[in-house]
Amino acid sequence: MGILFLVRWNPLAILTIIVIICLAFGRMPHNTSTQAVLTVIIVSITVFNVFVAPLPIKTEGWQTERISTLGVVQITEDGQYEYFLEIINSSQSNSSARLFVRNIATGEEMKIPLDMKNKKITIYLAHTTNEMLAWSHLVPSEISQSIYSLTTTEHLNKEIETFEIDMETKTSRRIE
Repeated sequence: MGILFLVRWNPLAILTIIVIICLAFGRMPHNTSTQAVLTVIIVSITVFNVFVAPLPIKTEGWQTERISTLGVVQITEDGQYEYFLEIINSSQSNSSARLFVRNIATGEEMKIPLDMKNKKITIYLAHTTNEMLAWSHLVPSEISQSIYSLTTTEHLNKEIETFEIDMETKTSRRIE
C-alpha cells in the first residue's frame, strides 16, 4: 500500500500544488519556458496516473478470504466422512477456522465453523502427506450417529482443543 501511495498519490499532490500556486497568482507565468515546463509536468503526471500507475491491489485476506488448508485429507474411523482443517486469513485480526467435511456416500460437502484459538496458529500452513503429522482427528461419538468428536494434535498447536461436531446441524461446540 505504501508503494501505491508513493507512485500514485505523490505525483497527484505535486499536480495539485502546482494548480493551487497558479490559481493563487491568478494567471500562468509569462515566461514561455516556464509555461512549457509546467505544461510538460502536468501532462506527464496526468498520463502517468491514467496509464502507468494503476497497479493491481491484492484483495485477498481483507475483501476475499485467504484459505489455508492444514494437513492431509483424512477419513473418519467409521469411513463415512473425509475431512481436513481450513484456516481463513491466518495471522490477521479477522482469522477463523473451520472443518471441511465431505460425506463419502452422498458427496455432500460441509464447512463447519470452529471456535478455535487460532490467533496462535501463524504456523506451518503447508501440506503434508504424512498421516503421522495430522493436525486433527475426527472420531464418531457414542452419544449419537450424527455427533463426532474433533481433537487437534500437538502438530497444529501446543494447546490441544476438542470440539463436538454435529453433522446434521453442521455446527460445532468447544468442549472444555
